[in-house]
Amino acid sequence: MVKKVRPDRNAGTNELDIWIEKVRFLSDSMESTSQPFAAGYPDGRLALCNKAYCDLTGYTKDELLKGVSWSADLTPEEWRDGEARALEVIRKTLKPHRYEKEYNRKDGTRVPIELLVHPAFDSDGRILFYYSFITDISERKKAEEALRDIEARRKVTEAVDRERRRLLDILENLPAMICLLTRDHHVAFANRSFRERFGESRGRRCYEYCFGLTAPCEFCEAFEVFKTGKPHRWEVTGPGGSMIEAYDFPFIDVDGTPMILEMDIDITERKQAEEALSKAKQQAELYLDLMGHDISNMHQIALGYLELAKAMQEDESKRELLDRPIEVLQRSARLIANVRKMQRLNNGVFKFEPVDVASVLQDVQREFGSVPRKNVMLNLNGPVNCTVRGNELLYDVFANLVSNAIKHTRENTVISIQMDTMKDNGRSLCRVAVEDNGPGVADDFKGKIFNRILRGTKDAKGSGIGLYLVKSLVESYSGRIWVEDRVPGDHTKGSKFIVELPVVQAL
Repeated sequence: MVKKVRPDRNAGTNELDIWIEKVRFLSDSMESTSQPFAAGYPDGRLALCNKAYCDLTGYTKDELLKGVSWSADLTPEEWRDGEARALEVIRKTLKPHRYEKEYNRKDGTRVPIELLVHPAFDSDGRILFYYSFITDISERKKAEEALRDIEARRKVTEAVDRERRRLLDILENLPAMICLLTRDHHVAFANRSFRERFGESRGRRCYEYCFGLTAPCEFCEAFEVFKTGKPHRWEVTGPGGSMIEAYDFPFIDVDGTPMILEMDIDITERKQAEEALSKAKQQAELYLDLMGHDISNMHQIALGYLELAKAMQEDESKRELLDRPIEVLQRSARLIANVRKMQRLNNGVFKFEPVDVASVLQDVQREFGSVPRKNVMLNLNGPVNCTVRGNELLYDVFANLVSNAIKHTRENTVISIQMDTMKDNGRSLCRVAVEDNGPGVADDFKGKIFNRILRGTKDAKGSGIGLYLVKSLVESYSGRIWVEDRVPGDHTKGSKFIVELPVVQAL
């Protein structure tokens, strides 16, 4: 470091000239060195510089000393505030100060530099000019950048490794069997459930590890993922005859290696249950077919004989004795018919189509309107036409409700069927209400009456399958059904069954 030299005020020589002369001597002595050196005034003018400084900036000495400002031309704008703060430190301390910035070179490029700036001041402490030793720190900056890049990559690698470890820790404890497969059939990872089933891989390929084979499995579909890039599901019979459901997903490891993440689930018990269920369904279908065909034929034969016996019987009291078995057989026939309809409904036999509700209700009224001592009234409010999404079983919905009302009302009563349209949240609905003045439905049973089985109670209406069939049909039409008191608050005054169905455009 060059020591500060205070000029002799009594020498009668201008202090600035003395300083310039001394610094020029320093500059001349450094002319042939590789250390850039320059002196400049606070207003930005350069006082002197050596050849190394010219080489650093790309300017000639004449250009630098006659027109280039170290503060405005050589210093980029974004560095000027920082340099001003550094010079302020020098002005306050009157001591050399080291700081970094960049230079604008003549060719438009920039060069990072470090400056060791010394102040030249008069006897009153006023700054006359600065002289600086400048170092090109390009290589150092590159090294620092490389170190920062290495550090950043190290942190990223550590973070990725941590996340990978977290993922593998999660996979390790899942109950499903999970493994990672590479393109060459190696098992890069197998969780605890997988190892408990197949043991340790010990570097073996998956076909040898899991199945004891010497070549890739012909039945394996896992590696389809590498071809399609999409998840794939398949089933395979594992060792010992167990059934395994496999889910394969594309997976990219932390180093960019493509892999397959496979999750295997033992579905042996599920398959056995499905097979048992299928057999049970087939057996049930057989029973239904037997009941629907053979038993129905027996019913018809028995009804024929009973009705013949009734016709041949002149004694009225004996004729009435035959009415009861005839009625029981008729109810049994209806029950079988309803069960068959439920079977066909669940099997998708009935196709949906637009149905006019008013026409269906008119057919129901015609069928039940002639029942002795029962008055079935149909009231169509508003538009006569109301089309909904249904099928031929829509008739059974309202026929069941009216038949139920007939059975549970006294003689000489009125059973009312009312239809109107309404709006609910912007949807058009067709509403049908069937009212009777029978014993009604207690509040405790209003939510249970549509269950499949509701027996052994005086509040149960029908055979147990009729209202269940009605509810199933209404829900298949995207509608809803419920029961209310005909007289609000008094269930003993009769029931009101309400059906709401969404209106659709007729074809």
